[in-house]
Amino acid sequence: MSFELDTKALRYFAAVAAHKSYTTAAAQLRITQPAVSRQVQAIERAFGVRLFRRQGRQLALTEAGEALHAHAREIMARIDATGELVSQAAGEPTGRLNLGAPISTGELLLPAAISRYRRKYPRVFLHVVTGYTGDLAEMLGEGRLDLALIFGTPAHGDLELTPLVNVDLGLVAPVPPRGRKDPLAGKRTITLAEAARLPLIFPSRAQTLRTVVEQACASVGVSPNIVLESDSLGISKALIKAGEGYMFLAPSALGREIASGELRYIPVARPAITWPLSVAMRRSKSTSLAATRMVQEIAASIGDPEKFPGWKKVRLWRELAR
Repeated sequence: MSFELDTKALRYFAAVAAHKSYTTAAAQLRITQPAVSRQVQAIERAFGVRLFRRQGRQLALTEAGEALHAHAREIMARIDATGELVSQAAGEPTGRLNLGAPISTGELLLPAAISRYRRKYPRVFLHVVTGYTGDLAEMLGEGRLDLALIFGTPAHGDLELTPLVNVDLGLVAPVPPRGRKDPLAGKRTITLAEAARLPLIFPSRAQTLRTVVEQACASVGVSPNIVLESDSLGISKALIKAGEGYMFLAPSALGREIASGELRYIPVARPAITWPLSVAMRRSKSTSLAATRMVQEIAASIGDPEKFPGWKKVRLWRELAR
């Protein structure tokens, strides 16, 4: 095979290995599935090995595939770094930037930041992913994202976190129908111990939000009254509106619901719960000019206290926005 074909085949193989699916890899690469399959098969023929085996509905790497995957990631990182060196020398970002963010935070921060970014750097192709912090951290670690906004401190050794803001968490409560008793009537704030006794909707243990709240509860000697788990923000909000429970969240994630009177937000005091939001990148990968410029645009978007209630900017955010 020629060097050009080698490079293409390795990139396609790495995409299949990351997504554990030919179909998903093809969609991410924006090519057809048969094209991906042909390149992987070309590698298998060249080396006389099988790279993947079926494991349920997903693909799993064979031992030969594991060895090649580690080598392919290193080669692709070097190739990408070469292009980045050229673009930095020219002073203009180019290439592809894979960006991740939590759902509600992304909806608040990213539209304005992306609009400015695309006007300034039209040669960068953006791919945006939303999800929970645990999932975003995993995608970063696997190289499927270049940059992500991350809440808390995920247990991943290869991530470098740069603090952006500290977000105050409060209690999200339903608006009770007329005539129904309201346990929070007249409350402008609520203690953490009082909030912990209410029927609570929590995310799963894989999510950093749960860890933050459970640690805060432990600090005052209470256990949260968890009645159900939900990893869907939309479903959790709907359950609260239906009177099925309460949850802890930042007020910035509830702007429309609070303004329309569909939900209530009550600040938690004694103690307050703070949830740090950081920019996350991989330590083992050099920061691209495209990523640096995106961080600046995201930091520049944090400036309106009415749009981001409960957000306390850390000192570094101004430096990032330069």
